[in-house]
Amino acid sequence: MEIDLKEIYVFDSRNFSKVSEFFEDVVLKETKGESLPPKHLGDVWIDNNTLLDVKSLDIKKEFHMSNLASQRKLLKWLGDENNSLLYSMIFYEKNDENITIHRHELKHIEELDPDFLIVNAQGWGVLQYKIPEIDGVFTPKFIKKMPRDKWLNEVLAVKVNEYLDREEKKIEKTREEYSNFMKSSSLELLMS
Repeated sequence: MEIDLKEIYVFDSRNFSKVSEFFEDVVLKETKGESLPPKHLGDVWIDNNTLLDVKSLDIKKEFHMSNLASQRKLLKWLGDENNSLLYSMIFYEKNDENITIHRHELKHIEELDPDFLIVNAQGWGVLQYKIPEIDGVFTPKFIKKMPRDKWLNEVLAVKVNEYLDREEKKIEKTREEYSNFMKSSSLELLMS
């Protein structure tokens, strides 16, 4: 599959409040897919087994950590070997109403470099892609497409377990703080 994007677009501010929504519409038209509702795993339904998620990234921003998907939705969708999830990553710069595309990548989730993936605390845990800055330019890193079972076991499961370990430490620390607080409050009550 290919998506043929123009180099420059004029942002349609009458129909779109955000550049991300604008590019979702552009990709939807280019792929002739079906639009998916918000909070879905992807933005565009290509066919029965293929979802496409559009990530538009403003190159002027200083930090890029894209939310890719809920780890639970990923496991459910990708647990079926027939399903695939693609990301259309559009790196752009907006000047007034003109949007210039600097780079576009269309990749399977199994092609995103695992070194830049992390699961963080949002809902049940969300997989994020931290795009590294190299020589002042945000440059996504990719690898050769990993076999699905290897990706699920050696990337997603590992990232989820790292997240769970961090969360367990936060929970234990919070319990300890409240336990100490309750002990000191009880002691004050006894002494009064």
